Amino acid sequence: MGMLNRRDPGSLKNVQGERKKCKTRYKQGTAKRLMRLLHDRLLKHKWGDAAILCIALTGHEWRGPNNHHSVDVSEVLWRMGNHFHMYHPTDRTQTLLANKEIYSFARINQTQLLLEYSLSEMTQGQIERAQHELKLFEFIPRRVAMKRAKVRRKQAIEELKPLMLGSLTMMDYIKWLDRIMDGSSAEEEEEQLKQMGMKIVENIRKVIFTPGNCWDIYLNKLISVLSFYNLTDDDNSSEHTIITDLSKYSHTHLTNPNAHLGLWQFLKKNHPCERHDAKRKIECLRRLQAVDPSNKLCLDLHRLLRRKWRKGGDNQLGTEAYDVIMTMLDYPCWKDDEQAWGVARASLKADRKRLGEGDFDKLLQECWVESGRSTWWPGYHFTNHNHQYLSPAKCAVYKILKLRS
Repeated sequence: MGMLNRRDPGSLKNVQGERKKCKTRYKQGTAKRLMRLLHDRLLKHKWGDAAILCIALTGHEWRGPNNHHSVDVSEVLWRMGNHFHMYHPTDRTQTLLANKEIYSFARINQTQLLLEYSLSEMTQGQIERAQHELKLFEFIPRRVAMKRAKVRRKQAIEELKPLMLGSLTMMDYIKWLDRIMDGSSAEEEEEQLKQMGMKIVENIRKVIFTPGNCWDIYLNKLISVLSFYNLTDDDNSSEHTIITDLSKYSHTHLTNPNAHLGLWQFLKKNHPCERHDAKRKIECLRRLQAVDPSNKLCLDLHRLLRRKWRKGGDNQLGTEAYDVIMTMLDYPCWKDDEQAWGVARASLKADRKRLGEGDFDKLLQECWVESGRSTWWPGYHFTNHNHQYLSPAKCAVYKILKLRS
């Protein structure tokens, strides 16, 4: 969270030369070099040099070829102050948020900067102070006189509001966990902590189902509180409540593999038997396979689909089961994996014996022939046709598949 993390200025070779240029003429590219010098001084904790360079930055209107701002001085000053606040060896300076002048910079996204400042306080263990300052985010527009700036900052607040609420809730969770770890057994204290835990659950649910962001860390805290207090919704058990929240999170964040992994791990832990809640498990792993087709859990999806198909399901389930495992084996990371090829060998041998050659050929038509794997798999997976260097599992799979090319 250091100064100017958004830029990578690199190293400097001629410091004295750069200073001389800053004092004389503002040529094209000088702003960039000046930022590099400033970053270098901060990394070396040369605070006086950094302060002088900030003065140089504020002494000119930095604009690029198209009259656009090449350096946002207001943001640089903010990040400088935040960096000083975190790393300066002397006593803490006055809180930057108390300085009303910081709110006069029209181009700063102050909601985001307020969040960054609070997180820097959290990293130093100042939870109460960070929470107090973060609660001010809804009042930012009131400090602005210009109507257009107010509109921009209201928009910024709406965009970052879920993240702000999530951060505030995380601070509540830290305080709740600290009090739980203290082990106080007073009845009033326990009731107060339980109400605090229920409030945390309520606030996390307001945040994690907002699309477009990754809320995995908050989801873990939700499960932790629900499990600790055995909290329930209506007449449902705590386990059912957690599964409901995890399922909703999985459906809300389809492109996030962790959303599906969290649901799967909970189902696997509480329902280790594959037959139990098989439908929900299959749906979860299908969503995971859609975004991470090389995940090892695709072996579990293959087994579940195949079991459902063999119990009287549609033949499409069998085709899907083989498409899942063959798609997984398409990836180089599984090219020589004995376990994955062993699963494929066992399934192929069993289904070939059960179905007969005709139906077995129809089963593999789509995933083996029509997919084109019959053309490129031999050269990719089975280059040694004498099988001298192939694993036993790959040899067996090759012997079964080559007859259907």
